[in-house]
Amino acid sequence: MVEDEEVIIFNDLRRRGFKMVDRKMGLDAAHTLLVLREIGRLHAVSVLVQSKLRESLNDKYNFLIKELKDSEYFFIFMETATLRMSYIMEKIGGCQNLVTWARDFAPKCSNAYWELTRRSDPFDVLCHGDCWLNNFLFRYNECGAPVDVILLDFQQCCLTSPGIDLNFFMYSSFDGAYRRDNLPTFLKAYYESFSSVLEAGGSALPYSSEELLLEYRRKNLFGFLTGLYVVPLAMCVDENVTDLSEVMDGGLEAFRKEKNERFIRQLENNPLLKTRLISLFDDLIEHGLIQ
Repeated sequence: MVEDEEVIIFNDLRRRGFKMVDRKMGLDAAHTLLVLREIGRLHAVSVLVQSKLRESLNDKYNFLIKELKDSEYFFIFMETATLRMSYIMEKIGGCQNLVTWARDFAPKCSNAYWELTRRSDPFDVLCHGDCWLNNFLFRYNECGAPVDVILLDFQQCCLTSPGIDLNFFMYSSFDGAYRRDNLPTFLKAYYESFSSVLEAGGSALPYSSEELLLEYRRKNLFGFLTGLYVVPLAMCVDENVTDLSEVMDGGLEAFRKEKNERFIRQLENNPLLKTRLISLFDDLIEHGLIQ
């Protein structure tokens, strides 16, 4: 062992009974509540750690300082996904205002995404940053019910609003009707977990459940943009997963053309994908983000 060097210890979680869910099917209430409670614990622990430090978490752990705007490929995907939605809405018909909005907004989505992830007190926690069902492993009891969850892949973790993780999760893991009908229950489960950890650690609550709901709403555009990007990935078959090298090898326009062709094939073979994506626009309209 060399002093000051890092060590990574790997553990085969399959031996402990953990496994992934089918990402194309989405999550039910039992899985969702487990995830939200775990996210609540993660956020709360970060608040407790910060309260015991003289310096900020960003100063102590500089790997937390990230700027999403520096991720070139990510924003190429985001803009491509937004433009693709304008094409889908145009094919559906009767949605010209949405078509126009998507085309106008596509070049601006990178800056919008970045602005939404800025830190703002008192909503300042350590977020997972890539909070979708492909990064969760579940353990089940003998009856097949989920009883435990582990969050994986913290490469994108950063200090920002809890609304980022919550919107990322809510808009990538199930359809719009399920999200809307169960939102009070889901946010309550998260906040109860968050507050119980802070109370056990002797720390004051930085925001109320009512303030959390408002912050979640303020970040809904982040959820929408994330959904445009993640939902097709979650529901695609393995051979349709995008390789980053495709952007470099063929150029941007060729990449977008290929992505659109793949996407149309997905829509033809998976009607649920179309429903999931249209529900994103339904939420935008319902919350007054677009007319």
